[in-house]
Amino acid sequence: MGAFGSFLAELRRRHVYRVAVAYAAIGWLLAQVITQVLPVFEISIWAQRLAVLVVLAGFPVALLLAWFYEIGPSGLRRDTGEGSARGRLRRMDFAILGLVVFSIVVTVVLWRTEAFGSRSSVAPSVVAGARSVAVLPFENLSPDRDNAYFAAGMQEQILTQLMRLSGLKTIARTSTDKYASHPEDVRAIGQQLGVSNVLEGSVQKVGNEARISLQLIDAGNGTQVWAETYDRSLDNVFTVESDVAAKVADALQVTLLPKEKRALAEAPTHNPYAYQALLRGEAAQQRADVSWKQPDIDAAISAYQEAVEADPQFALAWARLAYAYVWTINFVPSADAKAMSAKSKQAFDKALALNPNLPEAHIAAGFYHEWAENDEVAAQAEFKQALALNPRDANAQLALADIEYNLGHLDVANVAYQQAVSLDPRNVLALQGLAWLDGERHQYAAADRILLKALDVNYHAGLTWGMRDFLAYYATGSGAAQLAMIMAAPPDVRAIPTHLVDHAQALYHSHDYAAALPLFTASRGSVYGPVSLCEMQADTQWQLGQRDQAKTEYRHCADLILAAPNHAANGFESAQLGWAYARLGRKQDAERESQRAVALVPIAKNWQGGADMLMNLAKIEAQLGHADKAVPILDALVSTEHGGTISIATVRTDVDYDPIRNTPEFKQLLRKYANVHYSVHD
Repeated sequence: MGAFGSFLAELRRRHVYRVAVAYAAIGWLLAQVITQVLPVFEISIWAQRLAVLVVLAGFPVALLLAWFYEIGPSGLRRDTGEGSARGRLRRMDFAILGLVVFSIVVTVVLWRTEAFGSRSSVAPSVVAGARSVAVLPFENLSPDRDNAYFAAGMQEQILTQLMRLSGLKTIARTSTDKYASHPEDVRAIGQQLGVSNVLEGSVQKVGNEARISLQLIDAGNGTQVWAETYDRSLDNVFTVESDVAAKVADALQVTLLPKEKRALAEAPTHNPYAYQALLRGEAAQQRADVSWKQPDIDAAISAYQEAVEADPQFALAWARLAYAYVWTINFVPSADAKAMSAKSKQAFDKALALNPNLPEAHIAAGFYHEWAENDEVAAQAEFKQALALNPRDANAQLALADIEYNLGHLDVANVAYQQAVSLDPRNVLALQGLAWLDGERHQYAAADRILLKALDVNYHAGLTWGMRDFLAYYATGSGAAQLAMIMAAPPDVRAIPTHLVDHAQALYHSHDYAAALPLFTASRGSVYGPVSLCEMQADTQWQLGQRDQAKTEYRHCADLILAAPNHAANGFESAQLGWAYARLGRKQDAERESQRAVALVPIAKNWQGGADMLMNLAKIEAQLGHADKAVPILDALVSTEHGGTISIATVRTDVDYDPIRNTPEFKQLLRKYANVHYSVHD
């Protein structure tokens, strides 16, 4: 009998076959119990997955026990084989043991992947199975075009309800807005968004009546999974979105948790006027998110105000009003920040008092803490609470990712960005955040690949191109590489005022100061403030050897800062003032201001801003000839994950370090990292 035949005979003698069949049957039964019963008790998804993996891991262990032991009249005993076969069987023992260990390792790896997510640059977006859906823009069939808000608002409310179902992956609106209401090729949409189903709809509102027609389509074959038409008066339209969510879940065999069933059974309001006002507010907020224009956000605020006036118990409307107020602080330069902040807090406090478990209220509170108070820790707590209530909210995932990044929690931020991209694969902001995180880790080629994905979504996004050119500079320390990336952008992007300044900086980094200067001096309308442009112009004059003109400009820069109210409490302005003083020869003042900037903007509270302050301090110490102070700061920065601020490549070429370039300390720093090189391309 051959070796393989002997092995099979040994499996039969030791009853391994019987154990395998018995365990498979019992394991299948346990898996069914886990997947069907545990959700009823609201056991988390990761715990359910872990339980299934434990059952799978037990299979090789059972086979191992069956191989080594047998149960007889005398109880459990070690099976060692007989006589001359013992040596051969011992070799089999080791082979079986090795296979079992390998199986357990694979199981552990699978569990870690499921529980904690991958750390690769972009998470796969395709979901196995049919429990995923994208809600396409609803078609407005109303004869009065002023009723278009009803279709947009209804889509938003249905989408919100679907996103709250833990067993269903629902793609965020940002990624679906570009598609037609009734596209011809749903299969392509499914592939692009990583979903198995799409929900199409049309809405017609005439007077006090509304018809809402919906159909759920299998993106794999284009067949209809479910469809229904709702004919409702506006006095009885509040529960349509909950009914749709429940029926979509049923069609896709999604198990609803008890708390999800309770939430779907609760109408947000019973006041028809308040509900219509909410829908108008949602449509206006959607427009504001794209346009960043004050008339759109003003329309949203007005509509939400009407909603809460009609129904003061309408918690969702209070939450959306709170968000609209705080939104103006970040996106409308002319807004009265103090007044908007106070109104936002009052509104989300009211929403939370009415419903402490409303995710939208916690999201509004989070943005209030971030944008109005600059309190990252408080914002983090609110976004985490929102996600605990609704883990499928892509906006909350992205907001948390940004906060975790600011706090320097890069691993946590990475997971949150991955989740945001998975739930909203065409969200340019999420892709940009994930790319910048790779840049901080000096993974510049990976970052650029993600930015190329963002350009596939919006080829004319100025910020994406700006990130590409700066990461090219950080990777290489070459102004020429930065300039090449700028020139690769389309003409309309290159004409944006901010990009003209970026162009000037690339020329400066290329030491073409004569070409850079007129771009700095002529700049109007960019995101760079007057002080930043002032110092860029002065720096360029300094490098051209126009020292008197440069000093005059530095004095002007300092005057601009000193004229600003509360400038001493602003770390970024202290840093700029310190730089101007250094070039003006005011050494003690320069060190004082730069050290104050570091204290006001610590890395622990602002990862990138804190790194900027430390780099500014290092540059000032270099200007003052203090290599012993500058080099340790530079060493600490280039050796950690601050690749979006500084790299050894930029240290090698930045003219701001020229005063200490020939010192022993600086030369030793360059020798230490002589073999460290990066690239923006693979």
